[in-house]
Amino acid sequence: MSGKLEFIDLKTQYAALKDRIAARMQAVLDHGQYIMGPEVKELEQQLAAFSGAKHCITVSSGTEALLIALMALDLKPGDEVITSPFTFAATAEVIVLLGGVPVFVDIEPDTCNVDWRGIEAKITPRTRAIMPVSLYGRWPTWTRSMPSPRGTATSR
Repeated sequence: MSGKLEFIDLKTQYAALKDRIAARMQAVLDHGQYIMGPEVKELEQQLAAFSGAKHCITVSSGTEALLIALMALDLKPGDEVITSPFTFAATAEVIVLLGGVPVFVDIEPDTCNVDWRGIEAKITPRTRAIMPVSLYGRWPTWTRSMPSPRGTATSR
């Protein structure tokens, strides 16, 4: 034993799914629709059903998803977006890219998600959105009960 502790064992996960993955990949290679093929529609339908959403649209990356969400809110220069400092750089990057101002709220030490008790104090007339970050598979517990600032979107 090397004493090395793997954070996640992807080899074992892959081994359990190897035949299913190979069959699905072969199907894509056989029909040749690498972009917007039937597997994309299937994935979107499954994700919508899983999340309870009416629709689901997949995109190329998490960064793209965050950017599109803020564009849908019509974020304007100077608008504030409350979020977590404990996240991948893309969270703040897309806010700044659109001219917004990231406003950080500290995290809960036990979940590493935004501490909901600090959000309300950060809401100003310039607040346009609250962007929660779910880390390690743990959804923020406050997203359904937190009052939304006027003009913000809180639906998922």
